[in-house]
Amino acid sequence: MISIHIEEIKEFMNRLLVGSMFDDFYLYEAVIKTAASFHIDGKLNKDFFDNEEFTENREYLIWKEEKELVYQMIRGKKLPLSFKIIFMADNERKSNFIKNTGLNITEEEIKALNLNVYYDRQGLYVITGVSLKTFILDKTVEHAWDEYVKKFLNQI
Repeated sequence: MISIHIEEIKEFMNRLLVGSMFDDFYLYEAVIKTAASFHIDGKLNKDFFDNEEFTENREYLIWKEEKELVYQMIRGKKLPLSFKIIFMADNERKSNFIKNTGLNITEEEIKALNLNVYYDRQGLYVITGVSLKTFILDKTVEHAWDEYVKKFLNQI
């Protein structure tokens, strides 16, 4: 796990809320504090949809489905007090990550590859994280995810 301080806040926020850079990540959770506090649980309520309307096999909302709502909560004349957005790599990204890094681990062993965006009046940070289904001492997966996120963020 590493914490990356984002210097170019305006550019990053544009990519996050307007651009498509984060669109295919799953949204695990979002918490926004302005005059009120808002909490979005990214867990998908499949009962909301008709059977024909939703055929995908996933548990979480995709960022592109909720970013407009978050954008509306954050935008305004005053900056929010803080916000936290927790992303998880979608299944395709997780699969490609394992293939491209040559790790000796299966997709089933990785519960989540996280990318946490945190802002408060002190600054904007991206924090990486890996959640495994079983405990292992080897930190190779965590280090590989840290490097992957650094390269991903260098696109900004």
